Amino acid sequence: MRNVGYTLLLAPLESQLQASGVKTLVFNPLGQFRTVPLAALHDGEQFLVQNYAIAHTLSWSLLSQSTTRRQPENSHALIFGLTRGETNYAPLPGVQRETQAIQKILGEGKSQVFLNETFTPDTLQQALRLQPISILHLATHAKFGGTPESSFIQASSQQISLPELEKILASAIYPPSLLVLSACQTAAGNERTTLGLAGISLRTGVATVLGSLWFANDRLSAELLSDFYQYNQKFPLAEALKRAQVKQISDPRSHPATWAGFTLWGRWQ
Repeated sequence: MRNVGYTLLLAPLESQLQASGVKTLVFNPLGQFRTVPLAALHDGEQFLVQNYAIAHTLSWSLLSQSTTRRQPENSHALIFGLTRGETNYAPLPGVQRETQAIQKILGEGKSQVFLNETFTPDTLQQALRLQPISILHLATHAKFGGTPESSFIQASSQQISLPELEKILASAIYPPSLLVLSACQTAAGNERTTLGLAGISLRTGVATVLGSLWFANDRLSAELLSDFYQYNQKFPLAEALKRAQVKQISDPRSHPATWAGFTLWGRWQ
């Protein structure tokens, strides 16, 4: 049975999409539509992501700005994670496994991991200023409140507010091409938080942001993101995310709540 979202958004275009041979759908959502997990729209037989790779853009102008610069060939990846519990937050045991798996995929000589006490605003800023970074991966809790000041990423023993994180990203020697966030609800935010982390990242020159609309099981999230990086060795970003999500759909442990929240913002190629 089709769900209401598919009936309203995709059903009217179904025949045109099939005839065109389109493989990737790019949405420019407005307002609360930004929080809709489009990958989970269902046509009665399959989820939307089983038929199309899906990407989002907050602004076509921001997208064009983020794609004008090319990443240097000698760029590296930074992987920051928090496994231990902090005030009001439970431990994230899957983060240890996640960061190790991602570093193995990206290459130990081309990536650096900062866990727990080494994950601070200072170490993040210094690492971004030291050399060009192609990927910045943050595996930690985050909260998006009613204002930018009440929204933050959790580092070791302290929080990095949204305005502070924007300054850190803006100070990078070269904006990361890809910013990935796991274990937190970080992708779209809301209009009062200036479009969330996707907005500030794209404004500071980050070409692509991958994050989740809600908190998901950290073990399954770790598996999905590891698969994403693995697929991205051969496929474009949106296609890599699609394949990782489709793989989870076939996993009996999974549910749309564990994979559909992950969304790609910005450049999708």
